[in-house]
Amino acid sequence: MKKKIVKILIVALILDFAIFGCIESFKKNSIINKQNENISSLTIERDLLRDSLNSINEHEINKKLEKFNFVKDRFKSFNHSLEDSTVNQFIKVSEHFNLDSTEEMFSLFVHEIILESGAQQFYQPSHPKEGQLVTSYAGAIGIGQIMTNTAFSFLKRVVDSTEMHNLGCEDFSWINEDSGLYSPNSTREKVEQWLTNENNNLALWGAIMRYSLDKNDNNVIYALISYNAGGGGLHAFINSGGDPNSHSYIKGIYSKEDIVNNLLDT
Repeated sequence: MKKKIVKILIVALILDFAIFGCIESFKKNSIINKQNENISSLTIERDLLRDSLNSINEHEINKKLEKFNFVKDRFKSFNHSLEDSTVNQFIKVSEHFNLDSTEEMFSLFVHEIILESGAQQFYQPSHPKEGQLVTSYAGAIGIGQIMTNTAFSFLKRVVDSTEMHNLGCEDFSWINEDSGLYSPNSTREKVEQWLTNENNNLALWGAIMRYSLDKNDNNVIYALISYNAGGGGLHAFINSGGDPNSHSYIKGIYSKEDIVNNLLDT
C-alpha cells in the first residue's frame, strides 16, 4: 500500500514538472513570438521611413532640377554661351536672399536679369563687342547692370562682408580705406573691377533686390521699379498716379517673359 502511494506521488510530481515545463515553454514561446512581432513591426516602420525619406529626397532633387532647368532654359534663350555656373550662382543668390518665395516672384527676377543684360556678364561671340564686359551707355556693369556709385554705397554701408564671401564674392575690404568714390587711390576703378566678376555682380544684385524688397514691404513690383529708377523715382511715379504694372521697366520684364515663352514653345 505504501509503495502504491509512493508511486502515485512520484507520478504526480512528474506530471507537475511536465505541466510546469509546458507552461514555461508556452510563456517563452509567447515572449519570443511577441519579440518577433515587435521586430517585424520595427522593420516595417524602418522600411516605411526609409521609403518616405527616399521619396522626400527624390522630390527635393526633382524640385532643384526643375528650378535649374527653368533658369537655364530662359537665360540660354538670350545667352547662347551660358555656363551652368551662372545658373547655379543666380539660384544660390536668389535662395539666400529669399527672392524665390513664390514662383511668380522668382520668374520676375529671372526675366529682370534677361532684360538688364540678356543674362550675360560679357558679350557673346555673335556680338560686335565679343568678350567685352556688358556695359550700358550710363555705365551700368555686368549681368546685373549695377552702377558703380550704387555698388560703392552698398559695399560700404549695407552689405555684410562675411555674407557676401559665403556667396562666392571676392574680398572688398579696400572699400573702407577711403571716404568717397572718387578718392585719390582709384576706389572707383576698384569698384568697377570688382563688378567685372560675375559672382560678385550677381551677389550684389541679390543684396540690392533684398534691400529694395525690405524697403517696400516685400512688394516685388515696387522693388523692381526701385532697382531701375531708384527709391526717388519709384515714389515720384507712384505719387504722379502711375500704375506700377504699367511702368516701362515692369512692362519690359513682362515683354521678355512673353518672348522667352514663345521661343520655348516653338
